[in-house]
Amino acid sequence: PPAIDAANPARPMRGESTPPTSTPSQAEVPPTTATSDLSTLNAQLSTRSLTPLGRELARLPVDPTVGRMILQARTEKALREVLAIAAGLSIQDPRDRPLDKQQQADAAHRRFVHPDSDFLTLLNIWDTFHEEFENLSQAKLRRFCRDHFLSYTRMREWRDIHAQLLDSLRERDSFRPSSVFDGTPPTVGAALRRDEPPAGPSRHKAAPTPGDPLAFGTPAYRAIHRSILAGLLGNIAHLDEENGGYKATHDRRVNLFPGSVLHRREDPKKKSLNS
Repeated sequence: PPAIDAANPARPMRGESTPPTSTPSQAEVPPTTATSDLSTLNAQLSTRSLTPLGRELARLPVDPTVGRMILQARTEKALREVLAIAAGLSIQDPRDRPLDKQQQADAAHRRFVHPDSDFLTLLNIWDTFHEEFENLSQAKLRRFCRDHFLSYTRMREWRDIHAQLLDSLRERDSFRPSSVFDGTPPTVGAALRRDEPPAGPSRHKAAPTPGDPLAFGTPAYRAIHRSILAGLLGNIAHLDEENGGYKATHDRRVNLFPGSVLHRREDPKKKSLNS
């Protein structure tokens, strides 16, 4: 599987994987980092033989990390949302931020921001792009991307990967289209409003608002993040309130990526007192 960017644990670095042509036998699984990853995903036993979950992963022509997200999304009935996010994590960030236009880019990107999740910010970009994709010509779509500081090339790459994931699932009878909004009224199941940026700070300690179906703590929010977390168990970290930063597995110390919506700049006064 691809390596994880230490500066941004939520985003795997780009890499290539070869789809398995058959279910690997015990003898075919070498004792490498890959087998450790499979154990983390609950796909391999200590005897190095695959679990039932591991055999399902082997039949999916995708990286095991992405495959684990998809399998959990099937259980959570969140396939539509998780497929889009998983495909987005497989490409370079589609947002452009030119050095000479950083403020304009930041202002344009606020349209997509979810205040409590980088993953749902990606989903907002996906949904907004496809709302425009259905109505605009290619020339106008390129202009839309340029005006909103999105890479048209990377958006097309995102669509291509998403289409490949969909095609692979259509061949499996056990997968049915599902969304966290299935069965909800249209006004509740609608995507977050795109015409205005989120107001105020993150709401992670506040109760979700009735008009925001993907607010922190809602069933839809939890289902999507449980699915993503299933594929990124090695990226879990605990806040170190005493020393700052986060403690991750194997005694690693990590920090939130500065571009994350959850990143909070340290108070200069506090920083000077600690130094």
